[in-house]
Amino acid sequence: MQLLQVFIIFSVIIVILTSYDLYEFPKINLTPLTETEAVLKGMGELLPGDEPIKIFDIFGTKFDVDYYNHLFLDSAFGIQSTYRAKDEGQKIYLQQSAVPKILVLKEGSPIILVRNLSNGLLNGTRGVVHLLPEKSHPVINFVGKFVPLPFISFEVFDLQCNKVVAIPIQYPV
Repeated sequence: MQLLQVFIIFSVIIVILTSYDLYEFPKINLTPLTETEAVLKGMGELLPGDEPIKIFDIFGTKFDVDYYNHLFLDSAFGIQSTYRAKDEGQKIYLQQSAVPKILVLKEGSPIILVRNLSNGLLNGTRGVVHLLPEKSHPVINFVGKFVPLPFISFEVFDLQCNKVVAIPIQYPV
């Protein structure tokens, strides 16, 4: 019944739209509400205690992002550590995974979480690398909250096999 109603509504819309001549179609002046403009302008403002993080560019491919990040980290001052992913599963699926095989972090560098963490830190949360202990997890400053990053399993699921075929394990940044 619902499918029939949707079809009828869709048909009526098509009839209405096709009944207008292109030159007679009513012009609609769409402008955002002042409240919407205020919200959009406020999105760029820093939260209390937030440090400014300069956004440089938007890139079209992951390769471009990785290349730029490599150049940025090379030019930045601070202690640098490299973390290799712990991979489990079929190599072909691990190679196709977006999880970095080698993650390079430098103290003072900005990061963004790519997964939710159990302590209320969500995907997209920005932070700054605070400390890179030699035999422990990196410590990230999330607006004054210092959190040691845990390793996260990123499961790769194959729909044809209907099972998890690979599990890269890496820090979620």
